[in-house]
Amino acid sequence: MGSAVTGWLFSVVQSWTVFRETPAFFILVPILFNLKGNLEMNLASRLSTAANLGLLSSHRSRWKVVSGNLALLQVQALVVGTVAAVQSMILGSIEHSIWNDFSTGLFITTASVSTAALARYSMQACDFQYNSN
Repeated sequence: MGSAVTGWLFSVVQSWTVFRETPAFFILVPILFNLKGNLEMNLASRLSTAANLGLLSSHRSRWKVVSGNLALLQVQALVVGTVAAVQSMILGSIEHSIWNDFSTGLFITTASVSTAALARYSMQACDFQYNSN
C-alpha cells in the first residue's frame, strides 16, 4: 500500500519546478525511498545479533549498544545520502547533457543528506517508542 501511495505522490510532484529544473532529483528520489528500509534492516540485524549475544540483558549495556548503533546509523545515513547525491548528479549530467553548477550540486546534496537524516530520526523515534513499551 505504501509503494502505491508513494508512486501516486511521485506522479503528482514530478511537475513541480524543482523536478523540471533539476533532473537529478528524478534519479535521487527512488534511492532515498529505499534508504529508510535499508537502514531499518541494518539496525534490526545489529540489534538482533546483540540480543543473541546477550548484550541487551542489562539496562546499562542495552543503552550503550542501542546508542552506539543509532550513532552508526546516522553516519551511514549521511554517507549514503552524500554518495547518492553525487551519483545522481553524475548520472543526471550524463543523461541530460547538463553539467550541474556548484549551487545545484550543493542543493541536491543538502536535500539528500537532510532527507537521509530525517529518515533516520523518524526511525529512531519509532524504535524508542517500541522499546519503551
